[in-house]
Amino acid sequence: MILYRIYKVVILFLLLIVASSCAEQKKKYPADIEEKIKLVENSLAGWAETGNNDRWSLEERMKELNIKGVSIAVIHNYQIEWARGYGFADVSENRPVNEKTLFQAASISKSLNSLGVLKLAEEKKT
Repeated sequence: MILYRIYKVVILFLLLIVASSCAEQKKKYPADIEEKIKLVENSLAGWAETGNNDRWSLEERMKELNIKGVSIAVIHNYQIEWARGYGFADVSENRPVNEKTLFQAASISKSLNSLGVLKLAEEKKT
């Protein structure tokens, strides 16, 4: 009987962990930020204007380019305005990307580094 109670407590604990991690995956933002997120998710365009105004959803582009997972963070006034993950960090484990999933930053880090250097120069801290 005591083993059954321990089993129930462990199962409840695991369910709470899973529920909290699922809730964490899609953080809710204020309505104005959610509108901006929807624009990013549903209004992707090509690099060059071709005159036909093609637009794609993030989901469509990920599928077409065979991208399993992506994380997006938008910085506004030197603060992260919003961050969200899409797809899977590990397809074999069915582990979804969230805003805490780590990816290699690669060349995007150069832009962020230069922004930091310019901010320090503006504040005369270099």
